[in-house]
Amino acid sequence: IFYQLQNGLSADEGAQARLGITGDDKALLASGWNAYTSTCTRVETIDDASEWHATIANLTSLGFDAGQREAICTVLLAILALGRASFEANPTGNEGPCTCNEYASAAKFLGVSPENLERALTYRVVHSGRGSMYQVVLTSGQCADARDALAKTIYSHFFDWLVAGLNARMATIGGGDDGEEVAATDGGRSSTYARASVAMDSTVA
Repeated sequence: IFYQLQNGLSADEGAQARLGITGDDKALLASGWNAYTSTCTRVETIDDASEWHATIANLTSLGFDAGQREAICTVLLAILALGRASFEANPTGNEGPCTCNEYASAAKFLGVSPENLERALTYRVVHSGRGSMYQVVLTSGQCADARDALAKTIYSHFFDWLVAGLNARMATIGGGDDGEEVAATDGGRSSTYARASVAMDSTVA
């Protein structure tokens, strides 16, 4: 679905405007410039742009309104934006926080402040047995793990919401036998984060 979105939106300036894709956000639509879509940017037998338009048409026919379709795009863009975030160890060699780069788009599409997202990705909150809590600075590798955990958690909740919505709509239109459910796939290309269930140590406030 990420490849479909990247190829489907890259030439659709109207959709980009509606979704607020401006300036540096446009880099999200470039295949291969992302930690989550860099391993398989193209499959000769798959027309991602056409499949994206077919996906949107199917969602429309199943009763997902314009606001819900845009929300789907926003969630996927947020995950792609997280895939562009990178981390550099504190150059002073002290135990200060890592430098977080290219995370502004992720904060924008997640609807949180850049400051809160940066803190969530570079610190871990530890709860003590006495009811107190304190923050621990993460290494660059741990920051990347926190980023990936957040992306996986978002995708998992999104996937569950989408399948539940599809099944509910299929039931109302008599789309199959009783008990039949929709199985969501990605057009033959394995998704990096399908059905992941990793909890994030840090919470985005």
